[in-house]
Amino acid sequence: MKESVFVTPFHSKQTFDFGGEAAVIGGGKMGADAAREFDRKLSYRTIHIVDIDPRQLKRAEKHLMDSYRQRALRSFLGNRSMAEMEARHIVDNRYNFILAKPGEPYEGLENANFIFEAASEGAKKAVYGTLAKSELKEDVVIATNTSAVPLPEIEEHAGPELGENIVGFHFYSPLVENINPLIDVNANKASKEAQKRMKYIADRMQKKTISPNPEASFPGSYFFEFAAALAVDDVENGERVEDVDRRFIALGFSEGPLMSLDRTGHAAYHGCGKVLGRVLPDDDNAKRVFEHDAHVKEFMEALKNSRNTGIDSENGKGIYEWDKPGALDARPLKVFRPETGEYTEISVTPDETIEKIEKEGEKTGYYRHVKTIPKLLTSNTETGKQARRDGIPALILQINEVLRGNLTPGQAYTTFRKGLKSKLNLEVYDLMGREKFEELRKRTIEENPDRAHLLELDETKLPEKFLEYGKHANTVVSPYNNEEVDAKLYEGWEIKRLSQLIVEKNIKDGVAVVTVDNPPRNPVTMELIDQLDYAMTDIENDDRIKSSVIALSGDSMIGEGAFVYSFFHGRFKRQKKVKPKNILARIQNFFRERFGKYEGNRLSPEKALALSEEGRKVYDKIANSDKFVIFATGDVFGGVAELTYTGKSIAMMNGSKFVQPEFRNLGIGDGLAAYARAKQKIGEDAAISLLLGNKLGTQDAKALGLVDIVGSDNLDTIGKAYEMAKRAVAGEDVEAELIKDRTSRDKSSVKLMTLNIKPGDSITKMAKKLQMSPQALERFLDKRDHYRGRTDIDHGFESEGLIETFSNEPNALEGLEALLQRRKPNYDYSEEIIYKPKN
Repeated sequence: MKESVFVTPFHSKQTFDFGGEAAVIGGGKMGADAAREFDRKLSYRTIHIVDIDPRQLKRAEKHLMDSYRQRALRSFLGNRSMAEMEARHIVDNRYNFILAKPGEPYEGLENANFIFEAASEGAKKAVYGTLAKSELKEDVVIATNTSAVPLPEIEEHAGPELGENIVGFHFYSPLVENINPLIDVNANKASKEAQKRMKYIADRMQKKTISPNPEASFPGSYFFEFAAALAVDDVENGERVEDVDRRFIALGFSEGPLMSLDRTGHAAYHGCGKVLGRVLPDDDNAKRVFEHDAHVKEFMEALKNSRNTGIDSENGKGIYEWDKPGALDARPLKVFRPETGEYTEISVTPDETIEKIEKEGEKTGYYRHVKTIPKLLTSNTETGKQARRDGIPALILQINEVLRGNLTPGQAYTTFRKGLKSKLNLEVYDLMGREKFEELRKRTIEENPDRAHLLELDETKLPEKFLEYGKHANTVVSPYNNEEVDAKLYEGWEIKRLSQLIVEKNIKDGVAVVTVDNPPRNPVTMELIDQLDYAMTDIENDDRIKSSVIALSGDSMIGEGAFVYSFFHGRFKRQKKVKPKNILARIQNFFRERFGKYEGNRLSPEKALALSEEGRKVYDKIANSDKFVIFATGDVFGGVAELTYTGKSIAMMNGSKFVQPEFRNLGIGDGLAAYARAKQKIGEDAAISLLLGNKLGTQDAKALGLVDIVGSDNLDTIGKAYEMAKRAVAGEDVEAELIKDRTSRDKSSVKLMTLNIKPGDSITKMAKKLQMSPQALERFLDKRDHYRGRTDIDHGFESEGLIETFSNEPNALEGLEALLQRRKPNYDYSEEIIYKPKN
C-alpha cells in the first residue's frame, strides 16, 4: 500500500495510509465533486462511486469526464482529441461505478479505508442501515456530509458497531469551487483516530475546520437557513427578490440568500430547514415561517413544480433566470398564503429599494468593511428599517447560540465571517456595544412586531463585548502548530490550529499578525493580492490595531516570485523525463516536440498587467500605511521581495537572501516596481546590483539598511518582529529610531556589482557578457535613467514597460519558458542595440 506524507507550513509530519481505495455513496453532483477532490488531493488508487439509480451513476461519470476534459484542455493547449483521451483514461482507471440494489449490502467496499456519504437527507437512514450490514474494514472512516440531521441520529441509524467510525464532514459550498474555506468536522462517538484522520483529510484539502456541538448540528447550515427563511418571508410579503438579496449584500453577505438557494438547490433548503426546529423558540409564528410546515412546503413545491429547482435544473431557471446571459431578473413567483389558502402571484415591478442600497452602499462603503454595518442598521431611512428587519434577527441567532453554550464566540464568528463570508457577525455587536445593541433590538421589535419572537434573548447574560481579548472569545485560529510560537503570540487563548487561508489575520495586544500561506512556496497570485488587500483594509479601519507583522509561512519562510503561469494565454506543463510505456507518456512526448510552437504559448500582456497593477495598488497601501508594518521572512524572490520593501522594517532569518531574477534570469522586468522601491531603501548602487540578479544576503542587507532584525530560525524571527511591533503599539517612534540607526551601519564589507556603460556602447555585447536578454538590459537602463533624481514611483512608466515586454518580446517568452522547463534560457543576440540615454 502506498504511504503518503503531507506536511503543511508550521505543522508536524503526519503519515496515513492513502493510495488505496475510497468510496463515495451517492452519485449526484456533490458525490462526483467529492470523488474528484479525493482523487486530486488524497491520491487514492481507486474510488468507488455507489448509487441505486443508474441515471445518477451516468450523471456522475459525465460530470467527471467534463471536469477532467476541461482540465486536460489547458494541459494539452486546446487539443480536444488529446484532452478526451486523457479524461477517458483517468475516469476508466481511477473510478469504479457500482450500481447497488436497494436493501442489499454494498458490494466491493471491503478494502475501502475511507467512505464519504453524500446521500440526500431522506435517504440517509437507508444508507446507514445498508452500511451496517455490508462487509467493511474494521478501521474504515465514514464521513457524513450532512447539513440537517444531527450526528447522534445518524449514529442511531448505523447501529452501535459503526458509531466509532462515523465523523460529520460538512462542506459549506459547492465543493470544488472552494468558494469558502470552512468545513465542519463534527464528532460524537467517533474514535480519536477517526477524528484525527478526518482533520488530516481536511488539511490535505486545504480546508479550515471547525467543530461545533454535535447536537447543534452544523452552524453554517442553520445560519444560512435562517437568512434564507427571512428572505423567503420578505418575498412572501411582496418584496422584490433582487431587493431582498441586495439588502443582505449590504448587510455584509457575499451574496443574497435567494441566489444562494439557486446555487445550492431547493432540496438543501428542505433538508437543513429541520435544524431550525431545534434552535428557534417554540412559537407558532416561528414554526409558520421557519419549520417547514404545510405553508412553507407548499411554497417550495410551487417552485419545484414550475421547474424552479435552482441552478441544477435542466432549463437553468431558479428564483433567478440563470439561462439569460447578463440578466438576473427575478421571475414572478406564486406564493401560498395560509390565511386565505390560495396562491398569490408576486409582482416584480421595480421600486426604489435597490437604488437606495446601491447609492448608500457606494457612498458609505457598506460593501467593504464591517464598521459601516452598524451605520446601516441605525439608519433612519427605509433601507435602514429593512436592514434591521433582517439583520438584527440574524445577529440574535448567533448571540443565542453562544449564550446557550452550543458555540464559543470564536466558533460563531469563524462560521459566519469565514464560512458564510458575512460581515454581519459578532464583531458588529462589539462595535455597537451592549447598550446600543439593546436599544436597536427594542427599536426593531417596535417596527416589526411580527418578528418579535425572533428578537428574544437573555439580556442578563449579555457581555459588553463577545470578542474582547482574554475574556469571552477564548478561541483563536493559529496558523502555527508550535507551542513555543503560540505561547508568544496567543497567551491566554484556547488555540485552534487549522489549515489556512492564503492570508490569515489574528490580533493580540494591538498587533495584527498576518500570515501568508500560499503553497507551495508563497508565490504572488491574484488571489494572494486580493486577500492581502482585504487584510490591509481591515487593519487600516480597525482602531484596535496599531501595528502589524506580515509573516511568510513554513520553516524556511520562503517567498517565491509572481506565479508565471498567469502570464500566458496557454497552459504549460513542466518538463519531466518519462519513458513512453503508455498512452499518457506518448502524449506527453508529442507535446514536448511541439512545445513553444503552438500559438497558445504566447505571453498575455493583459494578464501580466492586471496582476502588476493590482499588486502595486496593494503594495502602495502597505507602504503608505500610517501604522507600523514589519515583515518576517526567509528567502524572498521577485514579487515577494518587492512586497517586503513596502514595510517600515524587515526581520529576516539568518542565512536567507533577497533575489530579483526578473531582468537577468527571466528576460522580462520588475512588474511591481522593485527597482524604484529598492532604490528608496538602499540607494541606487545597491539597487542596481540587486536588480541585475546579484543575491543580497541577510548580513549585507542589514548593513545596507534593508533588514533591521536577524532571527536564528522562523520562530525567533517572528518573535523578534512581534516584539518590535509591540514597541510601536506602546507609542515608541520605532521608525525614526530605525532610520537613525541605519545611517550608522558599516557598509564597507558589502560587495556590489557595478554597471559601467557609456552612451554609444553596445547593450547587446554587455548583455551577452552578463548572460541576459539584451532587450531586458535595455529596459533596465531606461528604468535606471528614468528614476535618477526621483524618489517617487511612476506607475504609468512601470505599466508602459510591462506592456512593451509582454507584447513584442521573443526573448521574454524564451526566459519564462526556460524557467518552466528548468533549463538555461537561449537568448537571441542577433539584434545590435546601442545605449542611448533618454534623459
